[in-house]
Amino acid sequence: MRSIRFLRNILTNYMRYFPSWAIGFLLTPIMVHQLGDGDYGLWVTVFSLTGYFGLFDQGIRPSLVRYVSRDHTRGDNEGLNRTISTAVALFAVVGALVLAFSVVAALQFHHWFRIEPSQVAVVGVVVLIAGASIALGFPLGVFGAVLSGLQRYDLGNWIGIGIGVLRAVMFVVVLRTGGGLLGLAWASLAMNLLGHGLSYLYVRRLLPTLHIAARLITRDHLGMIGGYSSFAFVGALASSIAFQTDSLVITAFIGAAAVTPFAIASGLVDNVRSLVHSATYVLSPTASELETRGETTKLHAMLLAGAN
Repeated sequence: MRSIRFLRNILTNYMRYFPSWAIGFLLTPIMVHQLGDGDYGLWVTVFSLTGYFGLFDQGIRPSLVRYVSRDHTRGDNEGLNRTISTAVALFAVVGALVLAFSVVAALQFHHWFRIEPSQVAVVGVVVLIAGASIALGFPLGVFGAVLSGLQRYDLGNWIGIGIGVLRAVMFVVVLRTGGGLLGLAWASLAMNLLGHGLSYLYVRRLLPTLHIAARLITRDHLGMIGGYSSFAFVGALASSIAFQTDSLVITAFIGAAAVTPFAIASGLVDNVRSLVHSATYVLSPTASELETRGETTKLHAMLLAGAN
């Protein structure tokens, strides 16, 4: 049963990856043509900057996946409710901080980066919308992480595929109707909220005893999630510095238009990295399950097989 579930998760990861790759491959030239090098480069730069806000998510999410898997394996519904309630509270605080950072970034963006005068008026609003999308995604994104902790990557992937296709359609409509950067930002926010809503509905269906309340937030769970998250955060920070900094440096010293040819080329390289990641990140909840059950031999064998 575990092997079937593991294989299903990997296969649906790839089923999600290839449509995402195809959408990006087809959508990028449309966006460049409709927006022009300057606005497209600005779009990439904005989301590279706000992407750093998502580092907190990359730190906390692995911790949530681990402990949801542990509590579910134990059949500890009370502990599961405490873990999820604590995570929602922690993510809500992080979301509020991200929103505050987004306001500062929106006000200072044109001072930090070299952009055209005609872009100044719109870029602040785009940064605010992108930041709000990430800020709201912190507490709402808990449910996507819960699906991963329950080892239901397949459900998360089906949601991701549907949202990805719908987002691409909306982007084309926005571009064809002259919505520009603002229209794209609003469309992106709407699609993110829809995805989080669908994840919540699936979690409620899988966990009928789920209860989220302030009284279930405990200091022990805050320390537990925070302690594990600190290690994951370091790894996420290193990855972001390696793969997301370039567009910011280019915009700061040369201009947003120069980001466009770089982003197209680097996107091809990033696709290969994502291909490997699709097959490996499903190991985390399985590892937590094996550890909880005390099946250390199987855990060691899985790690060796994954490394090879």
